[in-house]
Amino acid sequence: MRWSNSVLMVVVALVVGAGFGYLVPRSATGEEDRSWLPMIFEKGMEVFMGTSHTYVPREPGFVSEGNCRLSGLARFLPSASDDSQVVRLGYAVDFAAQAIPAEAPLHLSSPHNVQFSFALLDADGFPLHYVRAATQRLNPSESCIFQGIAEQTIPCDIASRTEKIECRLCFEGIEIP
Repeated sequence: MRWSNSVLMVVVALVVGAGFGYLVPRSATGEEDRSWLPMIFEKGMEVFMGTSHTYVPREPGFVSEGNCRLSGLARFLPSASDDSQVVRLGYAVDFAAQAIPAEAPLHLSSPHNVQFSFALLDADGFPLHYVRAATQRLNPSESCIFQGIAEQTIPCDIASRTEKIECRLCFEGIEIP
């Protein structure tokens, strides 16, 4: 039996979600069964070089041009330290690649180092805190799931007020035309 890519991605996503749920039975904020938080993905893109960041609001946005579909969930996890006043952000981002036309600019079709930048939002949509994930490798023509736990800690009072998370895909060192 041959599995299609989309069926395989669904199976992988279910296994990843079940693994997170099994390994972390409760969130670090002390609330039993705190649900996964939905992620909203920005249409623009960000370019970073070391600690310098440039945001491009819409064009030429990798997401806004329809070159991929992003979806994901996040959850607060206990910190690696014994400090009960902070938590860390665990995330799973599903990157579904689309067909990239042959005439697409090189920066949209070759592998890149990327990061995910997360803005923790309250119920009214105001940003409370920002977290950045470690750099990972993205091949724009291959679907995959990125998962990890951000190293940066988050105060528990901010985690308890967070209702949703805005995520931005950030590319390392590409030139913007």
